[in-house]
Parts: sequence; C-alpha cells; structure tokens
Amino acid sequence: NKPEVVQKFIQDNLPRKKIAEAEEVVPLILFLASDAASMMSGSCVSIDAGEGKAYSLA
Repeated sequence: NKPEVVQKFIQDNLPRKKIAEAEEVVPLILFLASDAASMMSGSCVSIDAGEGKAYSLA
C-alpha cells in the first residue's frame, strides 16, 4: 500500500533510472497512428527505458 516505494523500486532498477513521462512516448504514438506507419504490421515497439536490453542475452 505504498505506491511511492514501488515506483522508486521500479525506477531504481531500470537501466536509465527513469520512468517515462507521457510527453516522451507521444511522438511514437503519433507516428504509429499516422500514414507514415502504414507498412508496419504485427510489430512490437518497446518503450521500456532500456529494460528489455538489460535482460537480453545478446
């Protein structure tokens, strides 16, 4: 029942030590909703502050 503790834990464990703000993800959302993304199909685009890379085997 302490959301600020949970948020700090998550943030501290991200490679970039930062949780994205809405303004930081809006450009990608606008692109995906635009005609410029018309050739994208079935793609996953991660906005995870590098967390996916932290757990990759590469």
